[in-house]
Amino acid sequence: MLIVRDFQLFPFARQVTCCGKAVHLSSREFDFLELLMRNPDQVFSRRMIFEVVWGKDRAPNGNNVDALVSRLRRKLEEAGAYILCTVRVRGVGYALQP
Repeated sequence: MLIVRDFQLFPFARQVTCCGKAVHLSSREFDFLELLMRNPDQVFSRRMIFEVVWGKDRAPNGNNVDALVSRLRRKLEEAGAYILCTVRVRGVGYALQP
C-alpha cells in the first residue's frame, strides 16, 4: 500500500481511495498515479511517462500524456483532493508534490 496524504493506493488490488472513498481510475490513470506516488518529488518527462503507461514498444502520440494528466487531475479533484496534484515542471515533465 502507498499512502500520500489522504490517498491510499493498493497496487495488487489496483484500487485508490481518497479520504476513505473509492476513486475510479482507468488502468493508465492508475499506472501513472502509482508511478508518481512511488516517486514523490521526482520529475518524469513525457517520454518516461509514456513508456511506463503505454509501453516502450509504442511511439508517443501527440498530447496523450497531457490528456492523461488532465483526466487524472479532474478525477482527483472530484474526490476532494486539491492538495495532491501533478505539477508540470516547465520544459521538463511532471512531478507529484504532496
